[in-house]
Amino acid sequence: MEKGIRKPIEKMPLKGEVSNCPACDYKDGFHVSFNLDDNSRTGNIIIICPQCSSRFSVGWPIQLQKK
Repeated sequence: MEKGIRKPIEKMPLKGEVSNCPACDYKDGFHVSFNLDDNSRTGNIIIICPQCSSRFSVGWPIQLQKK
């Protein structure tokens, strides 16, 4: 994958331990990113495969605390 190009976010159902990438079968876990809604304190946690850069939404919503 070309540097700076992001893959689309795919939905991934949770089953058991979340450590294997369904796209490339990498088995050592994921990086975590936060996809925040525009002008909001809410969003979703996105997991990213360190090997193939596939991005997945697993249904983990977040709400940031007010300062």
